[in-house]
Amino acid sequence: MIPRGVRRNAGIVAVVVMCVVASGCRTAQLDRESVEAGLTDSLTESLDGAEVTSVRCPTASDVEVTKDESFDCTVTVEGASVGLVLRLLDDSGSLDYDSGDVLVRTADVESSVAAGVADSTRDTVEVDCGERRVVAGAPPVSVDCDVVGAGGFEQTASVTVTDPAGTITWTLAEGGSG
Repeated sequence: MIPRGVRRNAGIVAVVVMCVVASGCRTAQLDRESVEAGLTDSLTESLDGAEVTSVRCPTASDVEVTKDESFDCTVTVEGASVGLVLRLLDDSGSLDYDSGDVLVRTADVESSVAAGVADSTRDTVEVDCGERRVVAGAPPVSVDCDVVGAGGFEQTASVTVTDPAGTITWTLAEGGSG
């Protein structure tokens, strides 16, 4: 099983569209605060409550509200900086996002490693990659996980998430890999 990273259509953020009539603008603009708040809520929900500590998107005047228009934002999730590309789905300000960085739920990483280790050792195992809720950052991202088997098997798995799709590789301290 390959864990899933943040991908296209992973989240839709409803955005308030505004235009300050007094300024004479003729096109709708995004409300940056709404974009950032919506993105924070969407990521927190889709990543098991992961802490999103900052979101930085362009100012409203830098993004025209037109279907398929895209722009970059940077978010900090569980201490890791991740770049996102947001794309307008329509002229009303609905968005979807994608990432070229690794942004994978830790629970998905643990499940994938557990299945691979159990398959190679023929032992039921539990995998614990620590308290973080996500594995995030510029690829590749590495994390060590504790692996404990029902038959007394205890090892450390060195896990690497190699790409934004969430593809992982792992090796055990004393042999075995996936």
